[in-house]
Amino acid sequence: MPFVNKGTVAIAYGVPNLTPTYSGAVGNNLLISPVYWSNPATTSPPGAPAGWTTGGATASGFACFASGGYSTGVGLYWQIAAGGSASAAINASGSGAWAINALIAEFSGYQTSSPQDSAVTAFTGSAGPVTSGTITSGVPAQSAELIIVVYAGPQINSNSNIGLVDPISGFTTLDIQQNNQNHAVGITAYKEITGGGAQSAPETWGQTGEWAAMTIGFKALTGAGGASIAWVSA
Repeated sequence: MPFVNKGTVAIAYGVPNLTPTYSGAVGNNLLISPVYWSNPATTSPPGAPAGWTTGGATASGFACFASGGYSTGVGLYWQIAAGGSASAAINASGSGAWAINALIAEFSGYQTSSPQDSAVTAFTGSAGPVTSGTITSGVPAQSAELIIVVYAGPQINSNSNIGLVDPISGFTTLDIQQNNQNHAVGITAYKEITGGGAQSAPETWGQTGEWAAMTIGFKALTGAGGASIAWVSA
């Protein structure tokens, strides 16, 4: 399960859009684009990029919770790579000082037609002032799957490390953003499973506030001997 490389996460502040880009994708591999964001004026999520599928069991495909004047949310989009370069033009709606982070990651060994396991998808979070949370997926439809977890942490508008615990127990970190000054704080992680059962991903952070999280599963190819992460970029 070799990790090859990771670029800098795409970050936008004060504007409602950003576009992470990616090159060198292998055709028929799985591309994912996790997003965490905050906004003091709206609970509307960023729209799905053209050519990407909104991950999740709900029409909106996102989790969002508000506290202390901020709305904090997460989302995840995916597509099957055509090969070569890819981009995800994420355009948010509403006003206010948006903070948005996004990246693109590539995985190999997953189904090329309807790879998302809707039974695994879960959304959760809290507007209450807390310092911990747990998201638990549904039971995977098959034994070999990729589980993606995305957390967004409190947006307190202070130049400080939010204190997200890294790594999430049992998961490998793809990206973590701790500083909540001009950033949307959050963590994205993955786990490749070879046995069934719901997957739990507990997280804690050091500053009290709201949080949002989601988890999505992707089905491995039948008979695959284990999928692998190929590339991460922004």
